[in-house]
Amino acid sequence: LSGDHPQTFDKTLFSKAGSLGLTGITAPETYGGLEQDFESYALVLEEIAVCSSSFAVTLAVNGLPQNILIKHGTEKQKQEWLGNFVEGKKLGSFALTEPHCGSDAAALKTRAIKKGSSYILNGSKQFITNAGYSDGCMVLARTSESAHSGISCFYVEADRAGFTWGKKEDKMGWRTSPTGSIVLEDVEVPEDHRIGPEGNGFTIAMEALDAGRITIAATAVGIARRSLEESVK
Repeated sequence: LSGDHPQTFDKTLFSKAGSLGLTGITAPETYGGLEQDFESYALVLEEIAVCSSSFAVTLAVNGLPQNILIKHGTEKQKQEWLGNFVEGKKLGSFALTEPHCGSDAAALKTRAIKKGSSYILNGSKQFITNAGYSDGCMVLARTSESAHSGISCFYVEADRAGFTWGKKEDKMGWRTSPTGSIVLEDVEVPEDHRIGPEGNGFTIAMEALDAGRITIAATAVGIARRSLEESVK
């Protein structure tokens, strides 16, 4: 798991974690997961973070699309997308933060305009974990002007026309966990790529962040343990 300074991200390592079941710890067995509780998930991430906090974050963020699909996805969406994230065949990400709004998620400006049986997405996202390597993102976009009830959630594949990875961040730490921006220019996604009802995106995002706070806390405990061990040495 070395390579922090040159910012080396090894996607094959993620695939190997998938073969061990580490990429789908809480997911139902029906979709290839281990169906364990969140405490078990946190313990695994803590242990991984003792060795590499960057890799722990990679696994944790890959879990966010899973949590969203498990709770809000249709059976068709689960069958089509969930198993790939659970088994480590595809790497997922979560795209909420924008250049002008971080903690104020309700102020996001990325738009999703309905056009026939599709949505057209335009906007940008910033500080996205797994940027440049993710196969698909849960993207939060505005479908109406209402602050909270005007946001919807979409699954957007990274190879769709108009989807491009932007600036890669040069960070002080966690450098093997790639962080960067996304630019969406007239990205067309089918209506069946919307997760949950239109206007329910803010609720979905907040639920995802609740889960994320647990995994980041577990990762922080692993970092603290390693710091203490190195200090004692």
